[in-house]
Amino acid sequence: MQKLNIKKINHFFVNYKPYSNLLYKDKSNKVVLICKNEFRLAILSYIKKILQNNLETKVFSISYNKKLNKNFLFVRIDSTDYKKIYDKLLRLLKITLSAKFGINISFAIADYYQLYKGIQSWDEENLKNLARNCVENKSAINTKPMTKTLREKAYKVLVNYQRISWKSININAGKIIKIYYRVVK
Repeated sequence: MQKLNIKKINHFFVNYKPYSNLLYKDKSNKVVLICKNEFRLAILSYIKKILQNNLETKVFSISYNKKLNKNFLFVRIDSTDYKKIYDKLLRLLKITLSAKFGINISFAIADYYQLYKGIQSWDEENLKNLARNCVENKSAINTKPMTKTLREKAYKVLVNYQRISWKSININAGKIIKIYYRVVK
């Protein structure tokens, strides 16, 4: 298998599509939606340099989603406690990008690796154990991120328990199911 030369691909995209969408505020506090693709790639390379050295996080891409009206940062975080890392990562990016480029930009982090791990580790028995633990401890428990089809299967399993309720929560890369203990009157 041959390795792709990323510089040639980026050069092709810069020439083919010189402008891209990225939502940020510039130095004069004006909201900017369209920027040069070279500027977006400069931001991406700077983010990669910071995060891969400091937080051992692999960064793939940044983009703007018109439907959700958000900037997305696509990453891979190998840590098990990725929720705490998200907050640190967002604060670090906001400060460093403001200092380096003079822009105020916010991201929603999409970690599809967590979704992949959730799909690989999904098991009906594991979900039943989570539901039992929720009832025994009378506390809320989160599942790993899941796809829509897996959530539908999980709902069919959770319907059998009268003392719990659940809610799907969006985490930008799949959804998690939060299982609550419910007091039956």
